[in-house]
Amino acid sequence: MKTLLKLLAAGLLAASLTAHAGDVDPASVPEKKRTVLAKYLNAADVPGFIAQQNKNVLFIDVRTPQELQLIGFAQGIDANIPIVHFRYDRWNEKLGDFDNELNPDFVNQVENLAFERNLDSNAAIVVMCRSGDRSTKAVTLLSEAGYKNVWSVVDGFEGDMANAGANKGKRSVNGWKNAGLPWSYKPGKPLFHLSTLKSEPARN
Repeated sequence: MKTLLKLLAAGLLAASLTAHAGDVDPASVPEKKRTVLAKYLNAADVPGFIAQQNKNVLFIDVRTPQELQLIGFAQGIDANIPIVHFRYDRWNEKLGDFDNELNPDFVNQVENLAFERNLDSNAAIVVMCRSGDRSTKAVTLLSEAGYKNVWSVVDGFEGDMANAGANKGKRSVNGWKNAGLPWSYKPGKPLFHLSTLKSEPARN
C-alpha cells in the first residue's frame, strides 16, 4: 500500500510539473505568435521549466547581437543565435522597419551547439526573441530539421506593448525583464556564434 501511495504521489508530481511547464493555452496565443509545434512558455516560467529538464535542454536567444548589447539579455541563455539579420541599408515602408532576411546558418548553429552539449533531437529547446514573433520562425526551421520539442517564449525578453494607461506604447506588459528575472547588458563573446554575424553596412 505504501509503495502504491508513493507511485501515485510521484505520478501526481510529474503531472503537476508537466502542467506547469506547458501552462500556456495554445488557444490564448495570438495568431502571429503561434508555432507549428504549439509549445509555449511564459517568460516567468522558463527558469522552472529548464530546471525540470535536468540539463537536457538548450535556451537560445534568437535576437540580433546588437539587441543583446543595447537592450540586455537573460542570464542563463546558452547562446545567441539570430534567426534573422536586419538590413540596415534597406528600409521597408510597409513594415515601418528595416528589411530582414533569415539567417541561413541558424539550424546548423543550433545543431553544433546541441552536439557540443551531447544533446540529440529529443532535447528540449527554448527559443526567445523580443516579444514572441521571431521565435515562431525559429520553431518552424527547427521543426523542419527534426526537432519536435521546441518551445517558444510567447512574451519574449521585452514583453508586449501596453494598449492603455501611463505605459501605453511601452513594452511593460510581460516578458523576461518585466517579470523581474535576472538579466544583464554584457553577454560576452562565448554567447555569440560569431560566424553568423554580419556587419552593419557602412554609411557615407
